[in-house]
Amino acid sequence: MPRSDAPRLLKTVYTALGFLFFLMVLGELRFLTVFHAENLSEWFAAARGVVIGQPHWRAYQNRLLGPYLIELLTWVFGSYRVSFLVFAGVLLYAAKVLWFSII
Repeated sequence: MPRSDAPRLLKTVYTALGFLFFLMVLGELRFLTVFHAENLSEWFAAARGVVIGQPHWRAYQNRLLGPYLIELLTWVFGSYRVSFLVFAGVLLYAAKVLWFSII
């Protein structure tokens, strides 16, 4: 393989991995919403409680950045549920990219 094709091949591999990670995140979010549907309202209440100053349970009161970022996304998406799932998806994607960059 000529040297000039190496960057193009690397870009293609990274694009394919990015798309694969995206599909994996969609599958994980689907799994989350199907198999943990009864728990999602508890998770929403926990994150929302931090923002309004009434944490749902004591162990959650020290987590500030996540709930406030979800609240910020609510302005964009209009729904707290959608914002929560988008935030979870972004974090899952970031974890996959970080994991891949380590190995």
